[in-house]
Amino acid sequence: MIPKNIKNLVNDKEFKNDVIDFVESNSTYYINKWTSHKSPMSFSGWNWVSFLFTPFWLAYRNMYFHVLTYFFVITLSIILYSVLPIITYFTFLPNISMLGFLVIPILHIIYGYKGNAYYATFVTRNLGNKAEDGKPRVPLFNRSGRSLTSAFLVPFTVLIIFIVPAYHIGNWIDGSSLPSGVYVYPNEQGPPQSYQELLKQEEIPTFIKYSESIDFLYRGEDPVANRNFKITLFYRKNANEDWETIREQSYTFFTQREVTLHLLDAEDPLTEVGEYLLHVYIEEEVVSNKRFNVALAR
Repeated sequence: MIPKNIKNLVNDKEFKNDVIDFVESNSTYYINKWTSHKSPMSFSGWNWVSFLFTPFWLAYRNMYFHVLTYFFVITLSIILYSVLPIITYFTFLPNISMLGFLVIPILHIIYGYKGNAYYATFVTRNLGNKAEDGKPRVPLFNRSGRSLTSAFLVPFTVLIIFIVPAYHIGNWIDGSSLPSGVYVYPNEQGPPQSYQELLKQEEIPTFIKYSESIDFLYRGEDPVANRNFKITLFYRKNANEDWETIREQSYTFFTQREVTLHLLDAEDPLTEVGEYLLHVYIEEEVVSNKRFNVALAR
């Protein structure tokens, strides 16, 4: 019966020979690592090769499940990197998307630290993975030794299967059209055209007095269809004051789902510095709102 803990290969010559046959090249290195630690299947020393060349080392040692796990985590991080800023923009959640750049270094550190232990588990499990009739199970995941072909072929194949689609999904999310809402922007710059452009803006944008004219874009879920379209612009000098209405205007000739209008001339010396709030109504119902600031150049 195969022992469950590879530590036992110190006292089990038959098992040690099976391990040597299974590992093939560099078996002395791994046996020394596994026998010199109390819990080799939890930690059995740092492995520089598994740290520096993680997916290639895993494939070289036929640990294909770990190769899939490695690229799945990276794929997930790519998708989250594209989605999280959008969620952050429309919620109060903190933007942690930049942590995505840490995923690959963290994975390599994990496999540098746990590589020998994972391989000990892999070897022990596969040596004992025999059916009662003695036939091995799932040959793909029970291969012994090492394979230079797998070391290069498997990572690049999985890369194409996982990462390339994830990259395109990320680009599709970044380049997809804007959601419904109202957006304020400098006249000379034009409205945002995609999520990627939207995420470059501040949640509460600030426009510089004397240098910018402000327009807005309303994008609805349904066409305005000649319904009463009204805007109300409020102003207050700071958060300690109440909002006061400084502009109110209605239109009845818009038909499309998008409406673009001039909102405020910050270049005008009479335009006040402070906080502004835009409400958009359709048939007297507020359908969207947007805050922005006008400030002096620093």
